Amino acid sequence: MKNAHITNEFVRLSEVIDKMDPAQVKQFLKQNLQKKEQKKIIAMSLLFPRQRFPQTQRVHCVRCHKEYKASEQHDAECVIRHPNPCVMKTSQDNLGSNFRCRACGQDFRIKDMNFYNETVNSHLAGYCYSGKHTSNPLEVAYHSSVRTCEESGCVEYYV
Repeated sequence: MKNAHITNEFVRLSEVIDKMDPAQVKQFLKQNLQKKEQKKIIAMSLLFPRQRFPQTQRVHCVRCHKEYKASEQHDAECVIRHPNPCVMKTSQDNLGSNFRCRACGQDFRIKDMNFYNETVNSHLAGYCYSGKHTSNPLEVAYHSSVRTCEESGCVEYYV
């Protein structure tokens, strides 16, 4: 950018800030943040650096994509169910069925049932992941049942 453009933007933005109602500024920022566009989130991160404006209570888990309280990171349970498309029945008898999750490689048995459905009986099967929440994507092993924020639609990325 040329210096003349920067000077003009400085003057324009100074006037905007001086004349805007604080509630109007807050509303404008929230509206832009809700669009979940990567570039706008980065721009706001520069305006409100983490060191000066630390995270409050709510944090987004980059594994299960749920919100949790930062103080409850180790207490709240982060679980990823075995996804239906990844579970296959390996055997069945009169007492129940054996299954394998291709996403995590885990074998499990469900007594007295001959089917698996993640919304119906996943609590009987265990989970692809069960543990603590995290906001650090480097701590997550992403695979077909554990999706990135981009794949889950938490934040929209534009090239």
